Amino acid sequence: MMLLQLLKGELMYNQSNNSTTNWQKVYEVIKESGGWGYLSKIIVKCLCSEIGDIQNKKIIEVGSGSGRNSLELAKKGAYVTLLDYAKDVLNVTKYYFKQNKLNAEYVNASLFEMPFPDDTFGVVWNAGVMEHWVGSEQVNALKEMIRICKKEGVVITLNPYAGSLLHKSGKWILKKLGRYPFVNEIDVQTLEQQMKKAGGNIIKREYSTGFFVLFVGAFLRLSLLPFGKIFLLPFKLLNSFFSYMDSNFLGRFFYRVDRYLSKLLGGYLLVSVIKKKNER
Repeated sequence: MMLLQLLKGELMYNQSNNSTTNWQKVYEVIKESGGWGYLSKIIVKCLCSEIGDIQNKKIIEVGSGSGRNSLELAKKGAYVTLLDYAKDVLNVTKYYFKQNKLNAEYVNASLFEMPFPDDTFGVVWNAGVMEHWVGSEQVNALKEMIRICKKEGVVITLNPYAGSLLHKSGKWILKKLGRYPFVNEIDVQTLEQQMKKAGGNIIKREYSTGFFVLFVGAFLRLSLLPFGKIFLLPFKLLNSFFSYMDSNFLGRFFYRVDRYLSKLLGGYLLVSVIKKKNER
């Protein structure tokens, strides 16, 4: 999932196979593009909208990567835990939090076997993780996320949306040209059936968002083509423009338009909000 991975700047370890991603290419693009603030803003906005009052809430990001999005949640007063399978990535996370004089708990573990008691966190979430697993692996990952989620808490996942024609077209073209840097990812249409198999918990809601993210990200994808570096400048300009619009008084209007276009045409992300049942 190119766009989320470029944002997070992380190492994804797929424990079920030996396929690898050209991470050197990924890091080169990250360095030259300057990161992607607008995508991060959309992710954090979705989380805040679904979580509500974040102050003093226990939140864990499962497969946290660089943890930059969780850093924003910590700034808003959340008690943040970050879990990742890669130790080196957690060291990057610690650096970001230290630079911002914020605390967090860092856990080096697999998402399939997390070292927490049942009902520990009010919110369990991740972005750019579930699409790297299929079948029973997805179900088992969701089971574990539900287990550590408090009763009446929520599990939130953000994944590349299989219903987005623009996303699928760009990905298909890059693959045909041999320029797509990521392997072993399957875009997500819905997590409804996986959730049923994971224990009968219910999808509170599912929706697509990030249509403007696709528009901006098209230039980032073009930069992966031969001689594509010329597209980094328009990407940076659009990234800055939409980040600025999101941060001022027009942000709410742009977000509503984005949600409408995403519903109509398919945005970059599928947001799945899963309510944990109270078993009493």
